[in-house]
Amino acid sequence: MNKHTPAPYTIDPGEYAGCTVYLIRETQGAENEETAQANAILWQAAPELLEALDALLQDADTHHGHLTQGSKYIGQARAAIAKAQG
Repeated sequence: MNKHTPAPYTIDPGEYAGCTVYLIRETQGAENEETAQANAILWQAAPELLEALDALLQDADTHHGHLTQGSKYIGQARAAIAKAQG
């Protein structure tokens, strides 16, 4: 599998054929067609990744709450979910 462009990305609103659209731009730019395709695959999978990460954190809180306290990775996961949910 090809490697996607690392974050960050920017989101720019625009208009196309009378409809509001949002353009996702890589701040570093897709270097080639393979990278652009890897980016599209990642973006397509994002809703499922978000749902799976949220379920994983809920399970960890329910069954292993004492293990998740103070974990930097749990904190990063929670921050990523909050960012994705706006």
